[in-house]
Parts: sequence; C-alpha cells; structure tokens
Amino acid sequence: MKEQRTVDRQHDPDRRRTPTPILSRYWLRGRRRRARPGEYVDRYRPGEWALVFGVIIFCLIDLVLTLVYLAAGGEEANPLMQITLDWGTGYFIAVKMGITTFGMLFLLLHIRFKRVRALATILLILYAGLILYHLTCTVPGQSRRNSPPIPTILPGAKSSE
Repeated sequence: MKEQRTVDRQHDPDRRRTPTPILSRYWLRGRRRRARPGEYVDRYRPGEWALVFGVIIFCLIDLVLTLVYLAAGGEEANPLMQITLDWGTGYFIAVKMGITTFGMLFLLLHIRFKRVRALATILLILYAGLILYHLTCTVPGQSRRNSPPIPTILPGAKSSE
C-alpha cells in the first residue's frame, strides 16, 4: 500500500510550479519563515513586526496630538484629512487609522520584497519627525508661554482649564 502511494505522488503535478498566494490559510501560522527576496512568508521576524507596529503607534500619537492641536485652535494641514474632519471626528479617526493600518499590513505582507523594508523605515522616521513637530508647535498667533491649557477631547472627561 505504501509503495502505491509513492508511485501515485510521482505522477501528481508539481504543486510548487504555481507561486504561493499572498494570503493563504497558513498566513501567520504556516512554516514559511525564510524566503528569497520577492517571495512571501507566513511568519515575520520580530523586527518586522516592531517596524509595522511602531508606525501604527506613531500614527496613533500623531492622531491624538492633532486633535489636541485642533481643539486649541489649530487647523489640519492635510486637505484630504480636512475633508474627513469636516464630516466629523469619528470619520477623521477611522480614516486616518484605517489607511495607516491597512497600508502597514500591506507593507508587512511585502516586507521581504526589494526596498519595502527601507520604505517602512522611512515612514517610521517621518512619523517620529512629525511627532517632534507636534510637540514643539504652538497654536497659530500665540507663543508657547501664553498658549491656552490643553483641552480635553474625550467626552465626559474634566477639562484642564
């Protein structure tokens, strides 16, 4: 019986001729850890996860600092995000975090492709610079010393005024 199974396998078409899909049922739990450049993997290195989550966390910090800046009288510099802000704060948060999260998951899927890791690293550095900018900027027309107290943006929270 064992010999019969071996003979049948020899006549089966080679499953390796077709490339592995981006997402399969083995994504995140399969065995593909190593790949040649340009191939997909199922398991990612801790540094790759750290890079992706770092960008997402920096985006969340940027979101909070942006909302604080807007509540203090500032304006959104990105015209596309200003449109979502006009629709409401919930839409603004959903679009900002959604685009970043899905974008970073897309980059994670392709992290072993040429230049993708460098692109993700550049995004992390840009977000770090943006956070530094937020922390040093003031409300237009006011100096840092005379700026109003930071307002609360969460409903039901007590104001710091």
